[in-house]
Amino acid sequence: MKHCRRNLIQIFVLVLLGISVILTLLYPTLSVYFPKRVPIEISVIVRDSDNALLNTLRMGMEQAASDQGAELRFLIPTSANSAKEQEELLQREAERGTDSLIVMAADSQKMQKILEEMSVQLPYITLESSIKGERAYFSPDNCQVGQQLAQAALEADSDRKVMLINSCPSSQGFSERVQAAQEILENAGVQVILWTRSDSRLTDGLNYEIVRQKVGKVIAFDGASTQKISEYYAQRENRPELYGVGCTGEIVAGLEQSVLSAIAVWSEYAAGYMAVEEAIHSVRGEYPDSKEPLRFSIVRGDEIYEPENQKLLFPITS
Repeated sequence: MKHCRRNLIQIFVLVLLGISVILTLLYPTLSVYFPKRVPIEISVIVRDSDNALLNTLRMGMEQAASDQGAELRFLIPTSANSAKEQEELLQREAERGTDSLIVMAADSQKMQKILEEMSVQLPYITLESSIKGERAYFSPDNCQVGQQLAQAALEADSDRKVMLINSCPSSQGFSERVQAAQEILENAGVQVILWTRSDSRLTDGLNYEIVRQKVGKVIAFDGASTQKISEYYAQRENRPELYGVGCTGEIVAGLEQSVLSAIAVWSEYAAGYMAVEEAIHSVRGEYPDSKEPLRFSIVRGDEIYEPENQKLLFPITS
């Protein structure tokens, strides 16, 4: 009986080995009919050259790509807000054969023209600024951001002069924030001074102009500018009240140390995750439902550790 059972086991093993050999020989033929699934490739063209400003956004994108089996290529310009460099990156990715684009435009009008004129039509998702033809757009309501930052500045002691900083006026999203804030302030009888400088020259002559014009408050409308003015004034005792946007470690530190009076903040992680999700849907021909603007909050220094703000300011630890 034992001998018979042993023979059956040996025969079973030999049969399995035989099947394995046959499948190995047939694999090249079978692979024609059952090709390996190629991951969807998404090219992400950003505006900032500072990786630190994109950390949370990038983590959200990478998590979505991991969850859904996509591959990401991050294209970071060598200088911030370079529309020319973005155009070159865009053309290269289209010619290379990427499946979809996520675009954070330095110049909204130029980017729209480039996308319309490209010989290869690709589905694209936009961040910060809406561009005609996008499959989806992820940003807070830019006008609301500008209005609420202006209201936060007005709630403090009244100053008759407020400076508005815009380091990328060619970005439609940033311009909407500035214009909305300017309207609120001027309606309240406040004199508005516009400070427009490229990112690399943002603080050149800034303090001189603030002192000369007796500016009491300064509002920045993007993360790079907010971080730069926060770091610039961190070592100065005499400084105006500063308001801004974003939640990098440096910006949160500035808020905690009362260098910044208040910031507008939203979940960059969620924005990145949803942008990749919608890019994948667009490649598959699944048109997205209409999306609501991202929710944002105005956070002051004494509100940092409130539970509802923890997830926004410290998304990884919370």
